Amino acid sequence: MRKTFIVLIAILMMPIASKAKILTYTHTVRQPFSGSQAPDDARVAAIAKIKREVLEKAGTYIESMTLIKNNVVDEDEILALAAGLLKAEITSEKKFLEGNEFGIYITAKVVVDTSILENQISKLSQDPALLEQYQISRQREDQILDRIAKLEENIQKMSTLKSSTNVQKERKSNKRHQDETLGLTAVDLRQRAFALMKDGYYEQAIENYSKAIFFNPLDASSYAGRGYAYMLLENYQKAILDFNSSLRLDSNNAGIYTRRGNIHWKLGNHKDAINDFETAIQLDPEFALAYAYRGNAYQSFSLTERACSDWKRSCELGADLGCRILTNANKSGLCW
Repeated sequence: MRKTFIVLIAILMMPIASKAKILTYTHTVRQPFSGSQAPDDARVAAIAKIKREVLEKAGTYIESMTLIKNNVVDEDEILALAAGLLKAEITSEKKFLEGNEFGIYITAKVVVDTSILENQISKLSQDPALLEQYQISRQREDQILDRIAKLEENIQKMSTLKSSTNVQKERKSNKRHQDETLGLTAVDLRQRAFALMKDGYYEQAIENYSKAIFFNPLDASSYAGRGYAYMLLENYQKAILDFNSSLRLDSNNAGIYTRRGNIHWKLGNHKDAINDFETAIQLDPEFALAYAYRGNAYQSFSLTERACSDWKRSCELGADLGCRILTNANKSGLCW
């Protein structure tokens, strides 16, 4: 490695006589998003890829500066120089929805002022350690991109496995819901997801809710719907995250507080559950299910009198769940 640096320094110290000019390199990537992958995570992966690929294109100019030296500077060092000396700028991002696939097009560019670049390379000859830092940074980027590639490969494998083990269910779903997704709005996608939910196709509903969120990340209802689908699949952590997002956008939804509280109760977070049920009841004093669930949470703290009061109120408001719990509590002598 040190021998390579010495040769490179010798090359860089040679006079540069080329005429200054401005070169622009552009590149576009098409990044599809997996339904099980968060759009933000996929976007980060896409940006990492586009920056690397456009810098590789810009590296062709640096390579032309060293070709006369019989390729003493190898490809890795050229890319390290490009990443260290040039800046990749994202110029456009465009979301797409094509058939059942959605994702993003990202375009990036690198503008090279050859006189500035040549001056930078001349200065680099005075600090050989800097090139080594560039190479270390590039190695770290390579590791990140490798992890991204492995993650995407695993997602693809899981998707393939899922499709192969659920062929009949998928065919039935496609037969009943064969409308094209191309051109659908976020509202259309949310409605389609809701229909899938009603038919018990929770995973397909999640995919459609994810697309709706991708096209309208400020839609509280889509987060709420996807959270409920995750809840029914007992993926409670993702459900809570979606309910949190929904409540940040609409903090007056008693139903979401109740569902999140129910998850907290299932996970043993009884104090958090009570807080959510109380908030729901404050927002809607006649929300029957919130009383039933809060009664359960109270009972977990042995607050039997409060629990019985809530179950009774839930039953009075017409919740079958509250009535069933109250009946059982009366039979056992817990309530009277």
